[in-house]
Amino acid sequence: MHFEITKGLNMTTTGIQSIKADKVSLLALFLTIFVDASGMALVYPVLTPLFVHNTTHLFDPAVSADFRNFMYGFVLAIYPIMMFIGSPILGALSDKHGRRSILITCITGNFIGLLVMGMGVTMNNVALIFLGRIISGITAASLPVSQAAIIDLSTEQTKARNISLITAANSIGFIVGPIITGVLSYPIFGVTLGLSAPFYFAALLPAVTLFFLVFYFKETYPGNKGMKLNMLSAFQSIFSAFRNKNTMTPLWILTGFLIGYYIFFNYMSMFALLQFGYDQLMVSVLLCCFSVTFASSFLFMIPFLTSKFSLNKCLLISVAPQFMCILALIMFTKVSVLWAVAVIMAIFVPCSYVALLSILSNKTEVEFQGRIMGVSSSVNSFAWGFAPLLTALLQPNSLLLPLMSSTVILLATLFISIRYVRGSNSIGIIETRLCEE
Repeated sequence: MHFEITKGLNMTTTGIQSIKADKVSLLALFLTIFVDASGMALVYPVLTPLFVHNTTHLFDPAVSADFRNFMYGFVLAIYPIMMFIGSPILGALSDKHGRRSILITCITGNFIGLLVMGMGVTMNNVALIFLGRIISGITAASLPVSQAAIIDLSTEQTKARNISLITAANSIGFIVGPIITGVLSYPIFGVTLGLSAPFYFAALLPAVTLFFLVFYFKETYPGNKGMKLNMLSAFQSIFSAFRNKNTMTPLWILTGFLIGYYIFFNYMSMFALLQFGYDQLMVSVLLCCFSVTFASSFLFMIPFLTSKFSLNKCLLISVAPQFMCILALIMFTKVSVLWAVAVIMAIFVPCSYVALLSILSNKTEVEFQGRIMGVSSSVNSFAWGFAPLLTALLQPNSLLLPLMSSTVILLATLFISIRYVRGSNSIGIIETRLCEE
């Protein structure tokens, strides 16, 4: 924030008030992401035993394990599939109407979706569980819209840091979500609350966030009311971004990286359950460990790397170790290796994500920041939805086949990243020489 001291005390006071308003807005954005992520994360320890082990007889005992595993992959996939549909629309609407109203819509959908899923678990109703996932997914654009709001408040120098801080809220939510599940799904004072309790408790969190959004969040971007939108324009922006020479390659890298990562992340709970006999509590502990490391990387690793290296170098440094980690798990199928791989992945995945988002943002005009964040979120949603479906098809053939596919995809992504960075460096050298001439 720049202060024009020669303008006098009134300007200084206005500047201070603006800083305070920005901090409150950051808090509201932090809470929005935190609540959304908590709701996303708590489903993994619940749905894994619910679908895979059929602990509450959600399915008829005659239903095969392969069908339950497929339904598990599908219930994980339906949320990001709906997010893929909703994110570009809500992202574009935030460019037209501003960020605040869209964020309120997102958090309201989160509240309703959690309640419906809780009812589905209580009633052993698969259709209600899917309906809750659909409602939550289609309104789950809080992350890209919040990222756009953060960019509104950022300078070129603080953009990567601020994106990492707000995305850390996502990681903290993923820590709290499994904790909620682990605590509420087990007997408390001799009373078993059941698998539906985490959903009902988590539904209280959006109410608190709505209070902050309605009364304290200050609009960061008034919107462009003259912008023309139609229902297809948001999806057209995805294809346009993939055809744009500035954003095409980073988007393909983002797609490959996220598919490879999500195959590992979505499969981690099932692999631990089927290979090592983990129960709901141990799955929650594993996810908590992963998420704590994930959040720590946003808070410490990313600021360190971005202060020492360019975004392109940060991308290579973070992508390279990922395929090697999963390859090690395939070669040495041990509990200790699973935990080590989970920690290493949690360190480097956030670095790749922030580097790619910052690269995309830097290559996009100011008036289209919300749109490119919506596109990146759609890519994220596609990868997140595609990964469990692919896993559901591969896993019946071999427990290791999903991990093998993740390794191959991440290795291919690394090669594309190397070519992209080399090409960017060559362009930079040519531009420097032209300037010197």
